[in-house]
Amino acid sequence: MLSAPLRVCASCITFILLLIIFRFILQSPTQTSVAAFYVLIDAYGILIIEQYWALFTYTHPTMRTQGWYGVLGGGALVGGLLGSAISGSLVQYAHLPSLELISVAGVFFFTFAVLSLFFNRYGLFSGSFETTNAYSEQKTDPFWSKRSTVILLVCLALFSQTVEPIVEFQYLAMLEASVQELSARTVYASYVFFFISLLAILLNVFLLPFIMGDSNPKRGLLSHPIALISIGSIVLLKGSLITMSAMKVADRGLAYSIARASRETLYGKFSNEGLYRLKVWIDVVGYRLFKIVGAVLILAVTEWWAISKTDAAFTLGLFLILFSFTAYLLILKLYPDSPHTK
Repeated sequence: MLSAPLRVCASCITFILLLIIFRFILQSPTQTSVAAFYVLIDAYGILIIEQYWALFTYTHPTMRTQGWYGVLGGGALVGGLLGSAISGSLVQYAHLPSLELISVAGVFFFTFAVLSLFFNRYGLFSGSFETTNAYSEQKTDPFWSKRSTVILLVCLALFSQTVEPIVEFQYLAMLEASVQELSARTVYASYVFFFISLLAILLNVFLLPFIMGDSNPKRGLLSHPIALISIGSIVLLKGSLITMSAMKVADRGLAYSIARASRETLYGKFSNEGLYRLKVWIDVVGYRLFKIVGAVLILAVTEWWAISKTDAAFTLGLFLILFSFTAYLLILKLYPDSPHTK
């Protein structure tokens, strides 16, 4: 059986081969091939990113891993920032066809595989395997042992993954209607991803320390639905590419920074056994299953209900605000003023 670092390398090589196959398939794209490619990219987020996180978690002491969480998360955000800037620049200034960005991605994944082998060779992934963390040696706080914490984590995952496809669908529909030329859309989308990563980095550096200063993630959890309610209301009143882009930037920017960091603290008081069991079911399985809820809702509004495109966009906007407000109320209800409240 392959070691954990070698499994990461094998995943990267497998993904490179799949990218090569799709590079030729998408020369004559169809709805099926484009949908399959989108599913492949989404699966990458599970199979490779989660493997890197799990690799670091299992090969280093838990408390040290938590201490480096901000650095690891910041590295991912910087990667997203540079990736968006590089892709946009290659298309806009080097006049690289959008399809060739698949080849560029393959080069990066080959670099990841080589670096993983290099780090493994020189002992970076040879830390100790811990079976317990610091919290498991302490008496568990009654609040953290209640089902309300698990329910809150599930509700947060359901909220995040339900609104994400709605925001994405509205944004892409507005982008396609507003920008006709493919290369121009690619450049615009690259800049949007750039601002998402930039916002997340700025929030992590300047705002997150103040929000998490009292070790109470409640304010961080509330920031996501509050932002979507505010911007969503503006979109309903005056929908445009700018306002929809602002909603996408706010949604993903908060989800990748304050909201995620605040949610991770909810896992902190569980023993390793409970921690990893919850994270597998909620952060991996649950997140993808809950995204189906948003996708089914989009299909119902746009395909199954006999309403116009304008009414469909307005209806999805109302659902977005409703889900955000519900999440806001659930956080207030399920999360007490202090994490030590019994």
